[in-house]
Amino acid sequence: METENKEKEQEKEPKKYFWLKLREHFFSQLAIKKLRKMPGGADYVIVYLKLQLASLKNDGCLYFVGIGDDLVDELAEELEEDRESVNFVLKFCLKLGWITISEAQDIVQFNNLDCGKETEAAVRMRALRESRKAQLTQLKKHNPALAVIAEKHLQ
Repeated sequence: METENKEKEQEKEPKKYFWLKLREHFFSQLAIKKLRKMPGGADYVIVYLKLQLASLKNDGCLYFVGIGDDLVDELAEELEEDRESVNFVLKFCLKLGWITISEAQDIVQFNNLDCGKETEAAVRMRALRESRKAQLTQLKKHNPALAVIAEKHLQ
């Protein structure tokens, strides 16, 4: 019964899309190159990206909720990665200043995480605006006078 109520509540909430923007030179960064060259380095880069993705719903933060023995244990379980890899990546990121870990060791915050979110309605509206803009561009080519009228009407 409780599960059904939660599912109904989730259906009512608008879908949200989260995104993580990687810089064009992400894999060319010296730190990422160094990480990749280490034994198991490709896995470490994947763990790093998975940690970032897991933090998107919480504005770049990861929280210890008490299910695991500690934050590292819990993150390893959530990401389905081994504890040693998660621990190594967290220490690596901490050393480089990419993350901050709270004194209580229960919150990880990514520094300079380039992310965002939008609702399904925002996605539809953006697509509509792009479509209208493309139609207006075509109209300007074929009938500039009518395009001026259409442009005023759309504003």
